Amino acid sequence: MILKKQSYMQIFVKEAMSQSRFLFPTVLKLYALPIFFMAALVPSLYSESGYDFIEHIMRDPAAITNPPAYTGLVSNIGVLLWTSCAALCLFTASMLKRQTVHVHWVSFLVYAGLLTAFLCLDDFFMFHDRIIPDFFNLSEKYLFAIYGIVTGDFLIRHRKLILKTEYLFLMLALVFLGCHYS
Repeated sequence: MILKKQSYMQIFVKEAMSQSRFLFPTVLKLYALPIFFMAALVPSLYSESGYDFIEHIMRDPAAITNPPAYTGLVSNIGVLLWTSCAALCLFTASMLKRQTVHVHWVSFLVYAGLLTAFLCLDDFFMFHDRIIPDFFNLSEKYLFAIYGIVTGDFLIRHRKLILKTEYLFLMLALVFLGCHYS
């Protein structure tokens, strides 16, 4: 009996098909709402608004407005750093969750990761600058007060753990956060 050697492409296609059958329900759950939004809502907004709504939500703002190349550079780097920090905190928490010894660290990392992720989204989508004041008619001062309360809660809940560490970087991060929102 002679066995045929499969090419790398055949193996790749076979594996991709196998994975697609397994992952299809998950992919469907993740993309159902965005697909519905794009298919149903966007065309109606386009026809009512009179401008190319799809272009405005799909393209980079710099490509539409044509500002200097360095516009928003620090903000974009900040979003990348905050995303990385949130991902590291949440990933580390998920790894430590398996070990019952590190329950306090898991709580700390989940809270820090979620808080960082929310602040990242706030910076990226400009919640405090545009969304909250424009759509909810709420001053950004109230939003900053909420951020302060949540951050204070985080620090108070985890103060014993924080004080056992070298917390200088955390304090510097809080100082920079305060400078950013002042």
